[in-house]
Amino acid sequence: MNNFSQPAHKIKKNKILDANYVFIDGMSRCGKATIAPIISSFGSVEHFKNRNIYGRLLMLYESGNLSKQGFKYLFESELIQDVWSSMIGRDVNANLHDQSSIMNSPKREEYMSRVSRKDTPDSFNEVIKEIKERKLIFPFVIDNFMTIGSFISEINQNFKYIIVMRNPVDLVFTWFRSGRGT
Repeated sequence: MNNFSQPAHKIKKNKILDANYVFIDGMSRCGKATIAPIISSFGSVEHFKNRNIYGRLLMLYESGNLSKQGFKYLFESELIQDVWSSMIGRDVNANLHDQSSIMNSPKREEYMSRVSRKDTPDSFNEVIKEIKERKLIFPFVIDNFMTIGSFISEINQNFKYIIVMRNPVDLVFTWFRSGRGT
């Protein structure tokens, strides 16, 4: 780890929302995009998010340009923001042609109704109550977090993972076909 990435002081710990988190993980082109909509179709599961920031944080951490403490802080901050934004209809994907769009979800009316929620302390408490009462699950599609699974468990031991694997020959073929293998 680089010396410049080690802060001299402790970074304030975030408290992630008391929700259920599921990370759909695997290598690029392994089939996560096929699994995610199926998981999101279950009753108490929210629509999946495919956020590239998590992969960028992982690259910074693994390269030594982000401390463990810094990774935890940024990862927790992004989870808090993602869940909050989803619950108040902010920062949701509504592109009809994108698989991760809420418009392609069987629960799209529920998600669209959230845009009328106001961002107030009362609405925050209502959202927290709704998450707990409905036991909502928030799925995130990520790449290669299995490499730091024990470290991620330090952030929250209740995180759940679905690791998607694909036949290695098929995986290499799809990488080659998509230009990743050259």
